This record gives sequence, structure tokens and C-alpha cells, in this order.
Amino acid sequence: MAPTGLVGRHMGGARALSIALLAILFTSSVAFSIRAPLPSLAHTLSPSSAAPPLCAAPRAVARVHRSGLGRVQCSAWDSGMKSVKEEMSFDVDESVVQGTVPTNIAGTLYTNGPGLFEFGTNKVDSKVDGDGIVCGFSFAGDGTCKVRSRFVRTEGYMKEQKALELGYEGDAVFKSRAGKGTVLGQAAGFNQIDDVKSTANSGVFFAGGRLLAVDDCFLPHEIDPAGLYTVGATRIRDSLPKRGPLLVPKYDPAEKRVVGLSCKTLVRPSYVSRTWLLEWDEEWKQVSIAKDNIPQFRRLTDFGFTRTDYVLMECPLKVNWVAYAAGGKSVREVCELEREGRTKITLVPRKGGGGLQ
Repeated sequence: MAPTGLVGRHMGGARALSIALLAILFTSSVAFSIRAPLPSLAHTLSPSSAAPPLCAAPRAVARVHRSGLGRVQCSAWDSGMKSVKEEMSFDVDESVVQGTVPTNIAGTLYTNGPGLFEFGTNKVDSKVDGDGIVCGFSFAGDGTCKVRSRFVRTEGYMKEQKALELGYEGDAVFKSRAGKGTVLGQAAGFNQIDDVKSTANSGVFFAGGRLLAVDDCFLPHEIDPAGLYTVGATRIRDSLPKRGPLLVPKYDPAEKRVVGLSCKTLVRPSYVSRTWLLEWDEEWKQVSIAKDNIPQFRRLTDFGFTRTDYVLMECPLKVNWVAYAAGGKSVREVCELEREGRTKITLVPRKGGGGLQ
């Protein structure tokens, strides 16, 4: 059975699977608010109140290294994800629900993750590079649930779908971050100066009246909360760098703020991550920004925070940037887990003072 943490990635492949996952969530009212693998649910969809929709879908990460065990792990992980063939909108039939859908929960739970792993007959090299699909589970508060799903219409997604409609049978129009392809028919290969496709599949976040599908490397895309239509890429009132990503934003219920991380890795003269730690109020007005250059950090994809510090973590992953820059190899192919390495954690003061720790 598919893990519940991948609900957003499997939705739409088959209605039976969608209903099975719903049944897992609704075995009891406690399971929905506590066992569901979405930490933000505890304060956004509590059994005692009808809160606004807010969630950030977790992103599974494959262990990638050159050993045979690593290849087996990646293969097993990849096999659990299949492409969504069509977008959906349907009411859940109560006859297939195990237990009952709680009547004291009203609102919409959104999930997002990769859902399309092929371009024609070509497959992406890594499942994390599938096109993002946003799913909405809407609860009316009367024990009923409506399920919807829709792909995020990024520029790359739209151009590729148009190419297929016109009968194009070659490689992908755009390169994905971890897969090879061609760019409008040019020679195959992959390096850091190529145009890379935004997939908008890293998570989804609702605050201040905006529903955002986020991406590890690009600007978030605003989504219409009701119909799940794509409004377009946004800098959120010009508060984000023009090419900066908004990595898995989080909500701070104590301060009533949205907290986000944007970073850029500089390879020269040594690995340095230039980070922007940003905070907005519930109307998306920027109220805080912390900038730091963190030495020896090579890749940041997520973060946490306390009331006093931002917590940044890097796993012991070795990246062969020379092979990547030379072309012909994807990010996935140049990454290797350092078995003897240690996880590095850096604390950045959240409210000024103290310096890096």
C-alpha cells in the first residue's frame, strides 16, 4: 500500500487508490489531525475549529549513491510512483470510506507533488522531477468530501503539452533538474548553464489569501484555491529575488507569520550558500529578512525554526560539480552519499545578534 505521505504524488492515477488513501486518513477523527504526515495540520485543521486551508506536502528524498544497495533503494522508491493520466473532480462515495468522515472539520486540505514522469515515450531520470500536480480535499463539515486534482501549468509544462499535441515525438522540450533531454531539438546533454524546467512540485502553501505551489529552484506559482487553476509565477509583491526559490514555506502560529528560505549555492572559491531567510505577516507584507553567506554548505533544500533561531541542515552528500558543469550528467548522477560523513547543522539567529553557530 502506498504511504500516506505520498498522497499528493499518487492522486489521479486511479480513483480506487485515491479512495484508499482517504480511508487511511479517516479511520478515526484523531488519525486525521495527528497521524497525517503533514505537521501543519495540528494548528490549521483542528477538530474544534474550521481553519483556513494550509498545508505543506512532505517531499520524499531518495538515497542516491553509487553502491548496489543505493541503486536498489532508488529503484524501489521510483517503482512506488506512477504518472497521473488525467485530472479529477469527484465526490467521495461514503460506501467506500472505512469509519466516518469527521463532521467537525471544515475546509480544504491541499497537497502537491510530482505527478507526471513521461514526455511522450521518454521518462524523467528522477521521479522528483515530475510535473507538479495539486490536489484538494474539501470537507463541508457534514461528513462529505470532494476531491480535485490539477497539474500546475508552468511554462515548461504548457510548451511540452503543446508540442505533443502538434505531434512532436522527440525528447523533452525542456531539461528537468535531474534528467537529460534536449532543448527545442538541440543536442542532448546537461549542465548548469542550460535552461531548466520549473516543475512546481515541492509543496503547496496557503496564507494571506494566496495558494502557492513551490519549487526548489524557481519562483512559486500562484494557484486559484477554488478551481486549482494556475494564475502564474509570482514574486509575492516583489519580495522574492527574481530567480530565487521559496523553499517549503512554513507557518509560525505563535507569531502569525509565514517563514521562507531562499538560497543560492556559489561554487567558487569554495562552497558557499547565500541564504535569505524571510518572514511575512498574514497579508504577505515582508516583516523580516536575514541574509547570510554560509561557508561549506553545498545544498539546502529545507529548514526549520524555533522562536529564536533558523535551523539549516545539510546531509553528507558529495557533489561532483566538475562533471555536472562539463555536461552529459544530471544532478542525480553526480551525487554520492558520504557514508562516513556527518550531518551539518547551522543555527542562524532569528531576531538578530549572535552570529552563525
